[in-house]
Amino acid sequence: NKLFNNKEVNVVFGCGRPLDAFIKYGQLDLDNFEFLVDNFLSMITDKLYNKTLKNDKDLKKLDKVLMLIKHPSKELISKLPGNPEVILLKELLK
Repeated sequence: NKLFNNKEVNVVFGCGRPLDAFIKYGQLDLDNFEFLVDNFLSMITDKLYNKTLKNDKDLKKLDKVLMLIKHPSKELISKLPGNPEVILLKELLK
């Protein structure tokens, strides 16, 4: 939670089990995030944890991204708009 504040455009990318675990066991505060991004879940619903759920094609300028994908490609990260700071899941698990 210390890495994010609600004055920036922060998003969570990848809304599967790691997100659930960060919320349940790490008390991740989703109020610090503008919206959530998950290409697969966004085909089924437009809300998750009372937050808007988007597809990566809908993204505009971002400040910070919490990337909760096990192995995100460099291509995916390089395509994030606005050259945001990216915090990777593997960095948080160290």
